[in-house]
Amino acid sequence: MGYGDGAFSCCGNVVNIIKRSSTISSVYSPCLRVCRQYNQDWEGSGVKILTMYEQDLPGMVKKVSSHRGGEWHGPCPVCGGSKRFRIQPNHGDHGYFKCRDCGVGGDDVDYLVKVRSLTKAVAMREQRSQVSLAQPALPTPQPTLPKTSEWIDRNIWQRAVRDLCDQAHEDLISPGGDRGMQYLKSRGLKDETIRGAGLGYISAARNETAGKWGMTGKDVYVPGPCVAIPRYRAERICGVKFRQLEGQPKYLQVSGSRPVLYGADNIKHEYLIMTEGEFDCLLLRQETGGLCDVATIGSASSDIPAEDILSLTSVNKALLAYDLDDAGMKGSVKIASDYPGFICNARSPGDITDYHMQGNSLRHWAVEELLLAGADVPFSDIGHMYNARLREHDDLANEVDKMPDIPERSRMLYEHAAMCVNMSRLITAIKAAGYTVTHSDAVYGFGM
Repeated sequence: MGYGDGAFSCCGNVVNIIKRSSTISSVYSPCLRVCRQYNQDWEGSGVKILTMYEQDLPGMVKKVSSHRGGEWHGPCPVCGGSKRFRIQPNHGDHGYFKCRDCGVGGDDVDYLVKVRSLTKAVAMREQRSQVSLAQPALPTPQPTLPKTSEWIDRNIWQRAVRDLCDQAHEDLISPGGDRGMQYLKSRGLKDETIRGAGLGYISAARNETAGKWGMTGKDVYVPGPCVAIPRYRAERICGVKFRQLEGQPKYLQVSGSRPVLYGADNIKHEYLIMTEGEFDCLLLRQETGGLCDVATIGSASSDIPAEDILSLTSVNKALLAYDLDDAGMKGSVKIASDYPGFICNARSPGDITDYHMQGNSLRHWAVEELLLAGADVPFSDIGHMYNARLREHDDLANEVDKMPDIPERSRMLYEHAAMCVNMSRLITAIKAAGYTVTHSDAVYGFGM
């Protein structure tokens, strides 16, 4: 079948492979609902390297060792070096390969990029795909080493982290959690948002034994006073982030935490807005009220975890709304370049929380950015947003007209010119959405 339309068999069911209109990938991908158990069972496994190599060079690989779960040798698919190409499919979370002649090597994503010449965006997507690039059939399961570090018993860790988060949440909503609740309210979060996210409060720092967390070595440090942010994937807690209310650094995480695309479990729309942090994500989701999906990697310097790529199958385009400081600007440029055509930079309002607390409408901002990106936005939201922007335009124009000829007036004239350009862009986008905007020199109107 290759890259064509068709179907494949999964757990006895025939499931259609759907073509996505997004440019995140140039290949076809399975529906998100396909064989979730298979996806979970194979999480963190790098056996795809061996499977892909056998597809590229059938019958050329030979097992030579049981080291690190098994090692296979064969000719290099890049330089052709004879039996100098080694594969350790069970090494780490994503396997390992290396050619001792040309030096090409890496994990399963690197194999797709360096051997099969895919872009990084496509390679990361295929790393989580249940369908191989060359064949529609699912690979035959192979014996593997434990999927997690030998130093962590994930079942014990999961119980410990749930106990921590449950207690922290109870403490937050109790009278003793006033300090944590005040901090969250100061960021514009409402009670239902706080409860829905399972946020918590820890009043004082403590150390817990590593054994309680299924770990060996030094104790597990739990800071305080702080706000606790549990980070989920498929209803399992992958990590806990702490926002310290005193001291530095501002953010810590509990030992054993894994990276996750926060909010990925709720993605169902064609357009996604990605914020820099969890609080901004929760606030924007709260204020947009289902207009679009909102998620975050957790910091400006992080990349989308490979385990979460599959959750983006319904997304046509992701808009970045990072802070406008140095870290936010660098992070937004990097991730947009890593996923060209799929992730693009929105006109960020700066710090989303500050923007909201200054009295600005995050919903109007999101409607404007989604409309300009080509999203299908409800008519009523477009009207409310456009009329609000028109009032801002008129207020600024009136203020400029009344101002004497001073340097400040020149700055405001420049601001007014930029606003006029934006109004023109909005009118074009509104017309492209099938609506009309009628206007004269003094009056603008919006309608069908």
